[in-house]
Amino acid sequence: MFVCKPLHLIFNTFRTVVVERRRDIGMLRALGANRGVIVGMILIEGLLQGVIGTALGLGLGYLMGAGVLKLASPLMSKFINLTIGAPVVSGELVLGSIVMGVGFTVLAGLLPALTASKVMPLEALRPSVAEVEFNRQTGRGFVGGVVLMAFSLLVLFSGNTALVAPGGLLFLIGLVLVAPALVRPIASAFGWVIRLLYARSGAGQLAQGNLSRQPSRVAITASASMLGLAVIVAAGGMVSSLTLTLDEVMKKSLGSDYLLIPPAIAVWNTDMGSTGELAERLRTIEGVGDVSTLRFAGAAANGQSVSLMGLDPASFPKVSGLRFQENTLGSEEAVYQALNNERALIANGAFMMLTQKKVGDMVELVSPKGTQNYRIVAVASDLLNAKITTAYISHASMLADWDKSEDVFIQLNLKHGAAVEATEKAIRQVAADYPQFNIINGKAYYDSMMAQMNAAFAAMYFILAMLALPSLIAMLNTLAIGVIERTREIGMIRAVGSTQGQIRSMILVEALILAGIGVAFGLAAGLYLGYVFVIAIESFFPMGYAFPASGITAAILIGLLFGALAAIIPARQAARMEIIQALRYE
Repeated sequence: MFVCKPLHLIFNTFRTVVVERRRDIGMLRALGANRGVIVGMILIEGLLQGVIGTALGLGLGYLMGAGVLKLASPLMSKFINLTIGAPVVSGELVLGSIVMGVGFTVLAGLLPALTASKVMPLEALRPSVAEVEFNRQTGRGFVGGVVLMAFSLLVLFSGNTALVAPGGLLFLIGLVLVAPALVRPIASAFGWVIRLLYARSGAGQLAQGNLSRQPSRVAITASASMLGLAVIVAAGGMVSSLTLTLDEVMKKSLGSDYLLIPPAIAVWNTDMGSTGELAERLRTIEGVGDVSTLRFAGAAANGQSVSLMGLDPASFPKVSGLRFQENTLGSEEAVYQALNNERALIANGAFMMLTQKKVGDMVELVSPKGTQNYRIVAVASDLLNAKITTAYISHASMLADWDKSEDVFIQLNLKHGAAVEATEKAIRQVAADYPQFNIINGKAYYDSMMAQMNAAFAAMYFILAMLALPSLIAMLNTLAIGVIERTREIGMIRAVGSTQGQIRSMILVEALILAGIGVAFGLAAGLYLGYVFVIAIESFFPMGYAFPASGITAAILIGLLFGALAAIIPARQAARMEIIQALRYE
């Protein structure tokens, strides 16, 4: 999707350049310039623009990355003992960015360059001719697009996660193919509403007719808008779903009153833990209730490394918890009891994908004492190990098969009615002998994680807004082309009595209808892609879909705002035309 956006934008830009310089190109051809000269001239311009744009993009990208890391560094250092340095930029990343930036610019300019080179000199010196509004090719594209969209929907509801991403791409391609055929009905729907606002001046009817005469051009512009707005809607769906899910997971897995955090979260093999003595000393403090610990061991399954987290089935559910995706034993209590009674494990989604097992199957784990057979009794996950291939076993099994009794993460709750300040002071006094742990208030830790998540999402929305800017430029290009091609027509409208204000209104209405078409396509694509993203993530992390009301609202407002902004320059250009010069324009 992000690859298509710059291609759309640059293609529209070069197309505008070709239209504006149509007469110049005709004169060059009349003076003897061959097709190769015309193509080379436009591609060289594209190459220079690509080099400049890529250089600016690399610099701005580095500054944005450094800014995000600078904002996140204090929180990461305080709560998880992680120091963040400057952004690391690899040579492969820089080279790939240069190739893509310059290459896309030249590639997007190739078709307009070839089109310009095919124009005969006499034809280029004549007034331009409007496109055919709906031809056989458009009809075939519409049928093909409907087939692709129908197939992508079948893939989505098939439950096959491996085909979800390709299905999303097919849906976008299908939407682009059907766009030209939908321009007129969508323009009519939006035009009917706007005509009511401009009934006296007739600007709405003129604007609708102008757009309907150029369905292919409008479809290309709407596709560029669609991609930008689809990203916003899809991101809104993903953010809404992630926010609800992570909030629930954090409250469940990190909701204890106090946490003793090691230097690195999830990268457990680099942590120095403690013996069971620390947990026992914490339990003896007056005011401390349940205490539970996690232990770590490395293992192998299917020839790949996996992480094992040891937990106490009795105390763990009292201070923490897992979010269960699949459980055939009937209750969480039964699952934890199974860990005590046999060699059983709870697997997360990444573990299930690696082993290709089902709940109830046996899986072989390689330990220092040889191969051990464990039964998978449930699929569940927590926040700390969501991205790591992880299985949860009991402390007893970890000690028996891996000789591990070192606690790397400790959670505890206070007793009801305990003196909080005195109890916390006692906890810190005991923990002072174990400087490898950082003591965190559970509520403060939860608040910090939510703050980081909200900051990350806010930064993502800002980046997405920047990515949507090409939609504004694409609409500006289309409106500018329309003004250039209709110079004589605008002159005639002015000659029969239209005011500058009516001309500006006509261009503004065109922009709003064009934006409305892009919004309609963007909402359809964004809702589909947002659901696809959630389904893809759900394969390894438990997440439900939340309807992105905020994302839809933002997309509609941004789309219409961009339409109004894109109309400013073309509307001013059209309104200021000299009537006589416009009528003499060729």
